[in-house]
Order: sequence, then structure tokens, then C-alpha cells
Amino acid sequence: MAALLSVAAPLPMFAQYPGSPAKKPAQSSEQKLRSTAVLEWVGEPGKPSASRIVPIAVWDGERYQDGGLYLAKPEPLAVEDGTEYELQHAGVPQGTFVIFRPGQVNRTWFGYGMWHPATAKKASKSKPSKTPPRVVTEVDPDRPSFSNKSKSDRSSEKGDSAGTVPDSKTAPASEAKADTPDPDRPTLHKRGAGNSGNSDSASPDVASGSKGDGGGNAAAGEDPDPDRPTLHKRSGTKTAVVTAGTSERDPDRPDLHRGRPEAGDAALFASKLIGMPADLQQMAAISDATGGDEHPFVYHWADPNDALKMKAALEDLALKAIASATNGSRSVTDPAITVPRKSGGAKTATSRTTSAKRAVPKPPSVVLTDEVFNAFELSYSGGSTLVLTARAGQGSAQKDVTIIAQPDFYGVPHVLLQSVADDAHLDVTPRMRLVDAADTDGDNRAELIFELRGETDRQFAIYKVASGRAEQVFATGPMPLGTTRD
Repeated sequence: MAALLSVAAPLPMFAQYPGSPAKKPAQSSEQKLRSTAVLEWVGEPGKPSASRIVPIAVWDGERYQDGGLYLAKPEPLAVEDGTEYELQHAGVPQGTFVIFRPGQVNRTWFGYGMWHPATAKKASKSKPSKTPPRVVTEVDPDRPSFSNKSKSDRSSEKGDSAGTVPDSKTAPASEAKADTPDPDRPTLHKRGAGNSGNSDSASPDVASGSKGDGGGNAAAGEDPDPDRPTLHKRSGTKTAVVTAGTSERDPDRPDLHRGRPEAGDAALFASKLIGMPADLQQMAAISDATGGDEHPFVYHWADPNDALKMKAALEDLALKAIASATNGSRSVTDPAITVPRKSGGAKTATSRTTSAKRAVPKPPSVVLTDEVFNAFELSYSGGSTLVLTARAGQGSAQKDVTIIAQPDFYGVPHVLLQSVADDAHLDVTPRMRLVDAADTDGDNRAELIFELRGETDRQFAIYKVASGRAEQVFATGPMPLGTTRD
């Protein structure tokens, strides 16, 4: 009994300390990673005038790692040259983006490359044939067929059916002529060791044999004409884009999905996106070496009118959130409702109360602008998750509101998260801008990706919706909004 206890005693200690990462066999080469990034661009989708990939997070199978720092050598794994991202809109592929070269601006890593739009599947336009099929009832002995009969059996059947074996003397003139080639007819010869490249068939050989040897019509072992122009193919190897720290690749370094860089430096530098343009557009991007099935996350309404009702309900929630934030920031001694005292009895007090009520101005009606309403189905048969972002007011009084809600059984939306930001408190409450819903950890459930923009910097955050709340599960480090290059 004592021996069993001595063996079992170390087990809890081993459970607490699973061991050093260095002792895990081939973890780096077999590790299944999933990188989440955001594509930012200006211009036309699919053909942007400038673009870049912003690494957000890398899921290592257990937790999120900062995509801008993970396995940096010196560039992080998420923006290595050749890494391919699948661009998505609510889980639906929109093409791919292949990184050709990483770059660092204001201590933030980006990936620069080329956007390859998704190719639309063309529908079949086949038309019925104008010639109806002909049913052949008689078996032609010369017609090829899938048969187990040998050639001799078919020859005997052919001879028996005709009564005599065909002979070249008794055959028709047309059949006898078919065996003799026309001397004036051009022929195409395959180039090989046994083909001497006859000069009589020079023209056909030029058309068929110019591929590969570049010598035109010369046979093996024969010197080509030195005055004859030749076309040379480029070698199959492609010029690799070399960046600092990537001249020698670590064989144990894990890979994301790899593409094939084919862009030149001139086109690459011309397409770099620098700074924060006003017309900046964003899209989620996923890179996973293991791939995965397509999983759309758009919620489909049974009745289009339900979408309008839900949007109106979220607008009411947004207005209430703005009013609550406004009242909370207002001082108790608001000069708008202060009335000077007057001497007198009860009648004077009554008149003073009436004057105070009349002095309260009617709050102006709040109008929401720049509204963006989305409805997602973050998991199979998981119901709808609603996201509304909007603005209210102008100038210094402008407020940005974000509402995440889910409707209950009766169709009443319940708020999971609400945020109201203004210019005076961006250091505490940044503006939330929805990027998209994407599966960031490969579990076939989508998370919400937001950009959190402050006064001088920004972050990207991942929110998981579960158990009736929206919880932030990851956020990047601050990214400066400036354009100064390091």
C-alpha cells in the first residue's frame, strides 16, 4: 500500500507542471496554427490602389498570441513573405491575399502583397444538340468496343461473316488507297532520338518541335544553324523576396498557409498603404495551413420585416444609451435649470417652482447617422446576434454608440454589450468599429472582431458571445495612428 501511494503521489504535481516546452516532440513543426488578420485598403475591392495586412492574433491550439509579436525573427510569423490569407465577409470567401514582403511602420508590423479576387463559378451554358442521336442496331466488326475477345477471334468472325477473308486484290480501290500515304500531304513528326528531322517536313516540324530544345529542326547530336534565331524559356525558379532575418529559414519553424510571390518590387511599393486615410476599408482575413470548410455566418431572416423591426428596436436602445451617458456626465447644478431666489410666502415659492419648470429647455431630438446594422448566426442553429454601430451629434458633442444584442423567445432584444464614446473620453472608452464576424480559433463558431480607436492609437479586439454576454477574449497592443516610419 505504501508503494502505491509513493507512485501516485507525484501525479498531482505533474498535472500542475506539464513540462518544459523544449521537451515537447516536434511541437513547432506539427503545431496547427490559425492566424487572424485584418485587410485594410483604399480603392476598389479586388483591385485596391493601396492595401496592407494587419496581424491580429495567432491561435496556437490553446490560447491567442499577439499576431504582431508571435515568433518574430525579426518579422512575426503572421506576416512572413509567402503567407496566404483567405479574405472573408461573414465567413464567405472573397479571394486571397498573398504577402510578398513584411514591413514595420511606427513599431507596428504589416504585410504587403497582392489581392487575388475570388473567381466566380460560371454556370454551364451547354445547349442541346441539333442532331438527334442515332441508334445503331447492326454490329460493325470494325467498330471499337469494350470486349474481351482477342484480335484473332474478331478477325475470324469478320472472315466468317463476309464468307472470305478480305484481300488487297479484291478490296475496293478506296480501301487500298487508304493504306498508302499521300506524298504531297504534310506530316507532323514527333521529336525523339529516332527522328532525324527530315528537311522535307521542315515546316511542320518547326510548329511542333520548337518547344523544349530551342534549336528548331535539328536532331539529337546535330549542330543547329548558328544564324537561326531561338527562343529561350526562363527557368522555373522564381526570384524570392528576401527580408531581414529570412535568408536562412529555420526548418523547425511552423508555417501558415503558403502562397507563391509573383509581384515585382515596383508594383509592391506602389501598393503600400501608409497612414489612416479617411476612406479606409477593412475585411477579416484568416490563414490556416489545415484549411477548413466554408461556414457562412450571416443570419437569414424568415421575414424581411423582422430585420426592420430588430433594427428599429436596437436604434431605441442606442438612443437610450446615449441619453444615459449624457445625463451621467451632466453636473447636478446645471445653469440651465438654476432660478434666482425671491422673497415672499407660499405663493412666491409656487411661482418660483413654476418658473423653474418653464426654464428647463426641451432636449433636442437625437438623430442617428452612419448606421451599420448586422445580423450574424455565430454558430449552427445558434439564433441571431445583432450588432448596431452609429453616431449622434456633431463636433465636440458627437458620440459613437455600439450595441450588441440577442433577441429572446418573444423577439425582444437584450443588450449583451453597449458602448458610448465621445472625443473627451477616448482614453477611457475608445470608439468601437465592427470589422466582421470570423472563426478565429477554428471551432466552427464565429467571434466578433472590433477596432478600438482612441485619440492617438488603436487596438483590435476579439469578442466571444456566449452565455448571454459578449466578453473580450483578446486585444492587441496599442498601434500608433501616425505615419512616421521607423
